[in-house]
Amino acid sequence: MGKVIMQFQSDLLRRIDEVARRGQRSQFVREAVEEKLQRLAQAKLAAELEEGYRTNAERMISEHRDWLI
Repeated sequence: MGKVIMQFQSDLLRRIDEVARRGQRSQFVREAVEEKLQRLAQAKLAAELEEGYRTNAERMISEHRDWLI
């Protein structure tokens, strides 16, 4: 496991310490970063799926325009 030195504003550090169990600050931060990365990946996938569905719908409408009138 690699090490990273980070600085937090004192208010943010206090809030982390309020919810992290004693001695578990690093674990809390690792889990928070992992959760954020997962949410970003899910949002990216959702955007890609939305674009794919939109493109497919536009193609289907274009190909079958005569049937829709």
